Amino acid sequence: MVSHSFKKDNIRTKNTFFILGIVFCTVRCYYSSVQDTVRRNGMNTQFKKGILEMCILSIIRARDMYGFEVIEKLASDIDVNENTVYPILRRLTGQGLFETYIEQTNIGAPRKYYQITDLGKEKLDEYEKEWTSFLKGVFRLLGGNENEK
Repeated sequence: MVSHSFKKDNIRTKNTFFILGIVFCTVRCYYSSVQDTVRRNGMNTQFKKGILEMCILSIIRARDMYGFEVIEKLASDIDVNENTVYPILRRLTGQGLFETYIEQTNIGAPRKYYQITDLGKEKLDEYEKEWTSFLKGVFRLLGGNENEK
């Protein structure tokens, strides 16, 4: 005989998988819709720049990089180009979130490297907390664990 507790746990597990399936399908449909909108109209520029700032701070926290390296790293996962990234690098440097230094190379011109400052690390921590909170809220709205805070 199967215990009542086992049946409840089994139903709860099935419900969880069902909800996760709905969430996945909803997110996939939304993502496809967003991709189509971005292709046609471009993503909301301010939203994209805010996310890019966090991404740029994060990859430069891992190690110092020159501008083109930053663009290559971002472009491997996100649709960006130099016309978007260089102005953000300049702005963040002007805000004191990066320091720069020049290194000579054996080929081509010297490279300007970006190094995150303590202020930049603090700002990145702030962005990451806000982003995590935002994603949790979106997940709850899409049918995830409503009790997760």
